[in-house]
Amino acid sequence: MGRCYRGHNPVCSFSPISGEGSAITGGRFNRNGEATLYLSLDI
Repeated sequence: MGRCYRGHNPVCSFSPISGEGSAITGGRFNRNGEATLYLSLDI
């Protein structure tokens, strides 16, 4: 099993793996209301 990394805004650090921030405004690969967690295999 590998390791994944995620950069996040410290304001949202109370729940850094929720994906709720992307649900508020939508993102590159998700629509509004759809929580998405963006990860990377490299730092």
